[in-house]
Amino acid sequence: MSTPVLVFGGFLTLFAIGVAYSFHYQKKRTQRFQDYALRHGYDFRAGPVDPTEYGLKDLTTISGRSEKHRMYNICPTRIGGYEAFLFDHKYRRVRKSRNSSSTDSVNETLLMIKGDFNLPKFVLYPEGGLMNLAKLLGLDDIEIHSDPEFSKRFIVAGERMDQIQNYFTPERTMPYRSLDTGVAVQGSGNTLTFILMYMPVAQVSAWVEKNKSCIENITRVA
Repeated sequence: MSTPVLVFGGFLTLFAIGVAYSFHYQKKRTQRFQDYALRHGYDFRAGPVDPTEYGLKDLTTISGRSEKHRMYNICPTRIGGYEAFLFDHKYRRVRKSRNSSSTDSVNETLLMIKGDFNLPKFVLYPEGGLMNLAKLLGLDDIEIHSDPEFSKRFIVAGERMDQIQNYFTPERTMPYRSLDTGVAVQGSGNTLTFILMYMPVAQVSAWVEKNKSCIENITRVA
């Protein structure tokens, strides 16, 4: 058997192993999310589901230029009296330049809360690490003059600086001080979203339970 055939066969074997591992991992992740939902009395839906089935139309604003948004492992619940959804979010991110375009697949876990809010469009990124590098490369950081400590803890991004600065009064920034770092937060209209990394389900559930009272306080003044 020739060397090219052996090499091609090796690549096919590795590809098959990768697909099998990914399928097994997703199956275990779904089971762990379902167990979490059952423990806490939440409904559960494995998906995939188009976000519009839940009336969620703001996922594209979270992800920028993107397509093919799908929800998995959905746990509908209520937090602070508001409708909330904890779920895995998968989409294709579109990168375009003058001469070319490319896409890549992104996985993240979101806790999305819908309420009678009127939020300006903003994103709060935790200070440190890659976000500090992003600031050096040109990411605007809006200064919240009413709460310098809040500004030190979060990079605040958004298009309407005046709206964002007027919105983040000390009453509204105070609850964020109790929020675990490492999670981004986005506001847009009637939706507040906590953007978690695609972390193991045990870490997702631990984060939600640990921060639930803090999140309730944030929604109370949102």
